[in-house]
Amino acid sequence: MDATVLGVEADADVRAGTSYMNENYGSKGFMNINWAGATNSATRQAFLKFSLSSITAPIRRASLFLNTTTTNFGPTANPVTAVLDLMEDNSWQEMEITWNNRPVTSLGTLHTWDPVAGNNTVDLDTDLLEGKEGGLISLRISVLETILFTVLSKEATNPATRPSLTVYTDHVTAPSNLLVSAGNQPVLTWTDNSNNETNFRIQRKTRSGGEDARIAAGETFEDLATVNANSTTYTDVTADEGITYAYRVYAFDGEGKSRYSNIAEVTATLPVSLLTFKAMKSEGSAVQLTWATSSEMNSGYFGVERSLDGRQFSEIGRVVAGKASETPRSYSFEDQAAGLSSVCYYRLRMVDLDGSFSYSRLVSASFDVIRDIVLYPNPSADVLHIQMDGPVEQVVLYDANGRVRKETGSETRLNVSGLPAGVYTVVVTRNGKNHSLRFLKE
Repeated sequence: MDATVLGVEADADVRAGTSYMNENYGSKGFMNINWAGATNSATRQAFLKFSLSSITAPIRRASLFLNTTTTNFGPTANPVTAVLDLMEDNSWQEMEITWNNRPVTSLGTLHTWDPVAGNNTVDLDTDLLEGKEGGLISLRISVLETILFTVLSKEATNPATRPSLTVYTDHVTAPSNLLVSAGNQPVLTWTDNSNNETNFRIQRKTRSGGEDARIAAGETFEDLATVNANSTTYTDVTADEGITYAYRVYAFDGEGKSRYSNIAEVTATLPVSLLTFKAMKSEGSAVQLTWATSSEMNSGYFGVERSLDGRQFSEIGRVVAGKASETPRSYSFEDQAAGLSSVCYYRLRMVDLDGSFSYSRLVSASFDVIRDIVLYPNPSADVLHIQMDGPVEQVVLYDANGRVRKETGSETRLNVSGLPAGVYTVVVTRNGKNHSLRFLKE
């Protein structure tokens, strides 16, 4: 990080009380801070103004230096708590500021600390300083106690005791001009403004309508992907149809991240609007897959994919799509080898004429040899039911790593809404014997 030490542009303390609230104290070599009530003449606050015009890179860290000359601190304990706020108003002047015209609106507290006699260096909350590069900032020092707290000002005789602000800036500059194209797989492009990043990181947020993008984004953005240095594009292959996404990008240089790019939004659209997708056992060990679309635009084909665990899929066939249609169309495919596994999971890879694609939801077909024990619905998102003849003695649910996630007695209705998506094994004990079945949590 690069460090820049800034001197104070203006500083002064102001005093409350009827006789003093219009007086200015900007020419003193020190500033008094105290609290005795908003109208008490013993109450004082100090203000400092710094120019960040020389700061052009994003601020990563900042610290304020102050020198305290007060003799009111005890030899072993400090009874004063100082509060440093970032103020909204930067228009005040050192030789004109009074209690009556002082800045009063705080943008947030930069630091709270117990000052000591002599030198004090306090780290600031740099989140509040984001975007302040190149401008002015005003700080207010106040205390919570009725004990006088004194710091030296920029008029102090010894330059080494005057207030200063040290700003540490990023080595890497943020990307800009983020754009995102519409489609079933949104394509992001941005401008690379740095020459020393190690990678770029893409973040995504699912947006709700009617909100301001930056406010709605807040802390809900999550890392989506990392791409190599000098990259200026990324394709989001995980977007779902009809969902509006907000994206932003930042550069990373090994020490930390840059500021974020602008936010870009898009609603993902698919070449195919899928109405239904079903899997049903047919003759022998076969499974009949059927699906229907409400409309198609530039659709190429459907890749039928099968999985034995709900995670690793392979293509078992293709069905040509209708290319363009505004009316419903029906399709089917038969998997003759499905019965080789107790449970088979299926999905459709819906491919556009330009090669872009998206996936359908998962469906499954079961060939469990235990014909009188059934798990439904399977896949399940919320509640899993166990249907069987006779009483259940125990039900234990295991995840893919063999860890017990749920255990019940005779309960045949399991709430699985809180489980992560994946394949689980349900062991049902009946008449002293264990029976294992699998289900997919969506």
